Amino acid sequence: MSAAASIEVKGWCPGALRPMLSGDGLIVRIRPFCGAFSLEQARGLAGLARRLGNGHIDLTRRANLQLRGLVEERLPELHAALGELDLIDPDAGAEATRNLMVAPLAGLDPVEKRDVRPIARAIAEGLATDERLRALPAKFGLLVDGGGTVSIAAERADIALLAIDAGIALGLDTPAGTQWLGAVSPDAAAAAALLAARAFLEAAGPATRLRLRGLPADGIAQLVATLMPMLRPCEVARSTTGGTLGALGAAVGVAAPFGRLEAEQLRRLSSLAEESGAHRAALVALAYGLFRSARCCRGPAGG
Repeated sequence: MSAAASIEVKGWCPGALRPMLSGDGLIVRIRPFCGAFSLEQARGLAGLARRLGNGHIDLTRRANLQLRGLVEERLPELHAALGELDLIDPDAGAEATRNLMVAPLAGLDPVEKRDVRPIARAIAEGLATDERLRALPAKFGLLVDGGGTVSIAAERADIALLAIDAGIALGLDTPAGTQWLGAVSPDAAAAAALLAARAFLEAAGPATRLRLRGLPADGIAQLVATLMPMLRPCEVARSTTGGTLGALGAAVGVAAPFGRLEAEQLRRLSSLAEESGAHRAALVALAYGLFRSARCCRGPAGG
């Protein structure tokens, strides 16, 4: 896909391979793989924002990072640099399908029920390799949460997985919020989520622009009937999304006003994290941007 073609239509979620034109130039959205940037990647993105954009970096509600103020002529340079950082998909279709939010402290939080990163990796691989899933709506999203201190289970996602005592609960988005259908074993969780995505496409038929919560009742019933044979009953406590700043055990929360960082701030945060002994960073969704590692910087984000 040419860069020119990628900026003719508005109203989708931008990506690195399909940017969106705005008042201050092109917006490029970088999706971390399984919710985490390495410190090297974070520093690299800060440098790209400063060198190729206007230095403004947005933290989005879907665990992504946006560089602003880019120009079409320098997109090949951006793509090459993202390739060196292992932050680019093979094509725009794969990138658009990989809408996956992962709990910000996955693998770090001592009170989480389970480290869900292997499940998230399996889902990301399935989204990238199953050509049928390219037909999912542009904003169709999945969520994986370990049930820890900083939970994203209350965030809206079409398909949600949550670690509980009985295994991994699977939920579907409805107009009233997440409907938890039942639980599967951790080994079967990724397969169940991908099955739910394929079942959605079958139930939606030609109306694939709908989100899951927009399916008519018969479509929801068809989807649920497909999933129920692999689920067992479970109870899920109502989750809330916390906004705690300061020390969080394995993390430290830091506000990012209006969800905006400047390139130099991101570079300095990466350096501070490394100096404190951190070895990886992450950006998390909701209204919060998050640096995760042995230390974590967290703050409210808009948009």
